[in-house]
Amino acid sequence: MRDIGLFERAVAMRHQGLSYREIQGALNVPKSTLSGWLKNVPLTEEHRRLLESRKQTGAQRRANTIRAARLAREQHTISDAAAQIGPLTDRELFLAGVVAYWAEGSKTKPGGPRQMVKFVNSDPGMVNMFLSWLELLGLPLDAVAFRIAIHESADLAAAERHWSRVVGVPPDRFLPATLKRHNPRTARKNVGAGYHGCLRVEVRRSTELNTRIEGWVKGIVRACSRGRGRESHLLRAGSVEVDSSLIATHTWEAIRSGVMGARRTLAPQV
Repeated sequence: MRDIGLFERAVAMRHQGLSYREIQGALNVPKSTLSGWLKNVPLTEEHRRLLESRKQTGAQRRANTIRAARLAREQHTISDAAAQIGPLTDRELFLAGVVAYWAEGSKTKPGGPRQMVKFVNSDPGMVNMFLSWLELLGLPLDAVAFRIAIHESADLAAAERHWSRVVGVPPDRFLPATLKRHNPRTARKNVGAGYHGCLRVEVRRSTELNTRIEGWVKGIVRACSRGRGRESHLLRAGSVEVDSSLIATHTWEAIRSGVMGARRTLAPQV
């Protein structure tokens, strides 16, 4: 026998835009019973809009929950990986700076004019790393000029204040900014208060340094070539050979494990 009270409540809840699952959870009624009660309940356009709105809201809520969990996992991975690096030796900073420059700096093209050292980036951390690298080479801030590259529709004054704080020099030491023309047909994502453009770090009288950087890069590439350039001290444990020069510390073993994933590694014995 139909429970009139429950039936009327189910119909009222349906008209409020609740889904079958929500009504079932509130009334503790079997889904088959609920389906029989509500299959002939007429829904107005307003009721349908309510149901669709609640469905979209629920889907968005689930998507937000999944996204938040993913971002939390990513942040944990990033923090864990950053902690594995630890302090850098001068040699390690030197090598990192050479590779960073070859990825983000100006290079002399074959047959073209010699280029001065110019490094461009929008990441304050990368800019500061490059300045630390220049300091390691014995180049003070007086040998460096700064120039902002930014879209003409952005806040140049705010960008100057931002980059001034990053590099520790007053804005009046910056060269005139390079303004990128605004194209209204382009859907840019680098907008808003967090957009500060890129900073170009220029080293005066540095064409010879740029040439030397190219040689350093070639040396690094040669040293990293497979089967060449690296001294190899192989340890044997069972049927596994391990290059002992690569596992000087537990930290390095942790880095290898994180990168290599399922590949078999041998932890150093202490």
